[in-house]
Amino acid sequence: MAIQKFKTYQEAKEALWCFNPDAIYYQSLRDFWETSARLKPLKQHSHGITRFRSTRKAAQQLDEWLSDPTHL
Repeated sequence: MAIQKFKTYQEAKEALWCFNPDAIYYQSLRDFWETSARLKPLKQHSHGITRFRSTRKAAQQLDEWLSDPTHL
């Protein structure tokens, strides 16, 4: 892989664009997402709207969500 020099950040950003993807590109993309999923699996969340009996219960649930680092 050759070293490229850029005068601006915009030029460097545009150098990452792929206008004609081939099979190797899609294989690399698939491998990236498979690795990503193994490192941090997506959490399963309930669908729809959660109904709470009071605003206090809703606030407690919100605090639990915000304090759980695996929620994000």
